[in-house]
Amino acid sequence: MLRNILTRIGVRTIVVKMNNPTKTFLFLSVFSTLTLFIGYMIYGRQGLLTGFALAISLNFFIYFYSEHRLREIFKGKEIEGADPWDILKIVKELAYKMKIPPPQIIMIPLMTPTAFSVGRNWDSAQIIVSKGLVESMTKKEVVSVLAHEMAHIRKLDTLSFGVGSALAGACMSWAHGMDRTYQWIARVKNPGPGLFTSIVAPLAALLVKLTVNPNSEYEADKFAADAVGDPEIFAESLWKLQSYAATRPIRIPLSTAHLFVVNPLTTRGTNRYFHTQPSVESRIEKLIGRYPL
Repeated sequence: MLRNILTRIGVRTIVVKMNNPTKTFLFLSVFSTLTLFIGYMIYGRQGLLTGFALAISLNFFIYFYSEHRLREIFKGKEIEGADPWDILKIVKELAYKMKIPPPQIIMIPLMTPTAFSVGRNWDSAQIIVSKGLVESMTKKEVVSVLAHEMAHIRKLDTLSFGVGSALAGACMSWAHGMDRTYQWIARVKNPGPGLFTSIVAPLAALLVKLTVNPNSEYEADKFAADAVGDPEIFAESLWKLQSYAATRPIRIPLSTAHLFVVNPLTTRGTNRYFHTQPSVESRIEKLIGRYPL
């Protein structure tokens, strides 16, 4: 709805071309301004000072906590020294071409092929790859996936991804806490997603959409295809990753789904709200002009 309104008043180009860091900065600026305004309207000058302190604290918390939180959720082992998959060499060559420092590569003991990247800047960037990625896919497919994540790092999409994840995660944690409290008081025998989670989930997903530009996936896809010299290879990689996600599902916090090269969530229940990336079908069609392969 918001995009339709903006289109009618002639700002479609701005919406489409706005990159992730700019979009995130704009969102946090508006969020901080609203905090100041609400504080002033309720408590006057004292409320303005309180709102200012709250805005500064929240921005600091979101900026620094987002990266730390993701590192704590997805713990793995850094690849260094012995590297039978040549991942370090691949990433170093990609980083040289992109003129950025090579990110750390962290491997997690997960047999479902997947990958994502984190970091608020180039120096702190990490690419997390699953063991299943290097063992289940060809070398060119692995290169294409790494190139996709390197493209996100180069454009600082990882900062926006982390901010969106922190905001959505805070909302969902509050909702889960309220549901657990109610279920404990009501002595619910088989607790599941409760009322608060059902209400808050769409809002949390909206926060992700407000901070992350879906066009960044298409741009990273194009870079990945160019890196291996054949868009068919990365299109095949996307198709495989989607197939593995469906047959070897993994449990992740809903607020982190947009980080992955292919969304690992099902479309059932509250999961459906967190499919904020373009569909794999549309990404493949964008790459090679058709779907299915």
